[in-house]
Amino acid sequence: MKKAVAYIGLGSNLGERRKNIEQALALLGETVKVLKTAPLIETEPYGVKDQPLFLNTVAKIETKLGPTELLELLLAIEKKLGRVRLRRWGERNIDLDLLFYGSEPDEKVDPEKDDTYDNEENESLSPEAHGAAVSPEGQWVLKTKELTLPHPEAHKRYFVLAPLCELAPELVHPQLKKTVAELLGEVTAAKRGSGGAFLPGQKEEKNKKRGIDKVNSCGGETVKYHRIVLKLSGEALAGAKGFGIDPEVVDSLAAQIKVVVASGIEVAIVNGGGNIWRGLQGSNKGMDRATADYMGMLATVINSLALQDALENRGVPTRVQTAIEMRQIAEPYIRRRAIRHMEKARVVIFAAGTGNPYFSTDTTAALRAAEIEADAILMAKKGTDGVYDKDPRTNKDAVMFEELDYMEVMERRLSVMDSTAISLCMDNHIPIIVFNIDVSGNIMRAASGEKIGTIVGGKK
Repeated sequence: MKKAVAYIGLGSNLGERRKNIEQALALLGETVKVLKTAPLIETEPYGVKDQPLFLNTVAKIETKLGPTELLELLLAIEKKLGRVRLRRWGERNIDLDLLFYGSEPDEKVDPEKDDTYDNEENESLSPEAHGAAVSPEGQWVLKTKELTLPHPEAHKRYFVLAPLCELAPELVHPQLKKTVAELLGEVTAAKRGSGGAFLPGQKEEKNKKRGIDKVNSCGGETVKYHRIVLKLSGEALAGAKGFGIDPEVVDSLAAQIKVVVASGIEVAIVNGGGNIWRGLQGSNKGMDRATADYMGMLATVINSLALQDALENRGVPTRVQTAIEMRQIAEPYIRRRAIRHMEKARVVIFAAGTGNPYFSTDTTAALRAAEIEADAILMAKKGTDGVYDKDPRTNKDAVMFEELDYMEVMERRLSVMDSTAISLCMDNHIPIIVFNIDVSGNIMRAASGEKIGTIVGGKK
């Protein structure tokens, strides 16, 4: 093996947490190649509760260092940044953990184009030299006085698994023989079963209170919602092209949705069709409005099938239900069947709008959310972080709202949803979280209750 790929956990809960992690990554990058870093998440402390909240992430690196040398590098970085070990699981300005170490046999390097590594085998990367076993997927299993691989607590901790799932959901734990996505789901589900949180079919009154029940996972993660409706615009599937479907963008969305499903949250999706056809534009150019709207409904079916394919390619069971019957390609919309699918951890995509012209896909999202008793609607917006008092693209002084009331949205004509959809949400006390879909990991952040974007309503 000429190179190794490792996953490093980083955390901080003292001082300037983000800056501490950025400095650690910079120092790490001086010796190894940092390939990718997961988005930061904020979590409650693990083990010892009387300390500040943590920021956590995971970095994927490529290195010529053996595992022991890599551990020594991590300890040296902690020391350079001034970490003092006062108590086990206590507060710290920086924490670096070697989580997984091994190779990725499917990744091939062209020696003529990549001179990062010598052509000769690196003895420090030989499993035999370290007394390590190697799984079929290339992950090392090692136990010495100084180091255990994989990290002995990694599979129990949400604050490790959630960011790791962003980078490598299909990474297989060499001893447990389960993927990171599966382990993340187990960690959350275990706590749901013991902490009074939601379980499929539970009818306790407290579980009917929208948006207030929380689950503290092993790593301290707070899952705020049990069942969500994710509203995706058609443009979100088009990517930078602005028209049609970009397979890479759809796959990226599927990867993010998989993380949400793995955390135990039930997911329904409503797609727009604007990347293919907009009924209102057709109507404005002289087309019969009903005909134009029906064409738009068919566009949402195309998008839904594309997203279903991407999700199932990532191992996420998915069902498309259409408001207009087309049994050869999708199920008809049946409320109780949709709920049962979600209780079985299947994603349900509601396509073809409401089946009626003159109603937008925003109204579809609000209607379906009310029907399936969703706890929130996640409005994924392209190119904007939330709801502003004016267009931020043309007004530098535009101010983003953190919270809004339903009536305020309608009175100020803010571009969240159309008035019919907003009224439905208001009547049924369904909160709407508006966030930027262009930022990787934002779907999980919004679903877990992290404060991002703008939240509209939800208070009774």
